[in-house]
Amino acid sequence: MLIKCICCNGSFVRKWIDYKNSPFYLCGDCGYAGTMEDHCEQLLKDNYSSEYYQERYSNTAELTRLRKDQYILDVETLEAYTKHNKKPRNVLDIGSGTGKFLELLPGVKKYGVEVNETAIKNGVYNKFNGIVIRNIKNLPDIKYELITMRGVIEHLADPLEMLAEVERRLAEGGLFYICATPDNDSPCALVFREKWNQFCPPYHAHHFSRRS
Repeated sequence: MLIKCICCNGSFVRKWIDYKNSPFYLCGDCGYAGTMEDHCEQLLKDNYSSEYYQERYSNTAELTRLRKDQYILDVETLEAYTKHNKKPRNVLDIGSGTGKFLELLPGVKKYGVEVNETAIKNGVYNKFNGIVIRNIKNLPDIKYELITMRGVIEHLADPLEMLAEVERRLAEGGLFYICATPDNDSPCALVFREKWNQFCPPYHAHHFSRRS
């Protein structure tokens, strides 16, 4: 059976890792790796339980401390891009978690998209009058001058559909900032494969490379 890459539609695809009867395939053309199947959005959403929040976002989690440090670096990078422009009016952070990264972003009106109810419940959106929505399709149909996606694209049920939605909502001359995405071309990915600390299905359903 011919398997096509869901990222670039290339046919140079081979089995990469066998994981719990769900093989991951690697595209030799663009470096994308995944199951090469459509992912059920509800199934992915169900994985983001309160336990997932406690492991990654609670005040006692080591990841929380590291994430705060990285937030500052990301915001400094964004400010370098936008320092010659006026503050963005509408800002959108996809996968906004507790809203702590969105709080730091430059912007007048701030919107977040988040599916984890525990993260929303323990969030800081009220501190800066942020608006959080569970589904991007329910956002106000306005143009956003800054859209961010931090450590998110590898979690999505359909990354290409989300990118098309971002393109539709991005204002002319606006900035789309995507970061904190594991690199499937990195030495760690190539050497450690399924033992790589970023290989963690079902949370990371997709593995992108710089090429893809």
